[in-house]
Amino acid sequence: MKSLALLIAIFSLVVSGPAAQARTYYGAIAISTETMAFGWSGGATRAAAERGAYRHCRKHASDCRIELWMRNSCMSMARGRDAWGVAYN
Repeated sequence: MKSLALLIAIFSLVVSGPAAQARTYYGAIAISTETMAFGWSGGATRAAAERGAYRHCRKHASDCRIELWMRNSCMSMARGRDAWGVAYN
């Protein structure tokens, strides 16, 4: 259920439409390899997106690191019990 919520939230980061495409938009995903905790965020700058992803992930783990960031594109993450994967377009 948590993974589904993440995918829905990341889908909402996708910017579409002519007015939205004129702006630059960033997103980031941070993941803990020890606990499989994750965090994601989006914003007007890469730094803001990464800060938000770290902040959300670090609520649950201390070894979080940015595994993926995007600019004006799409990204997704799948997480299982012992593995995770990220992708972008």
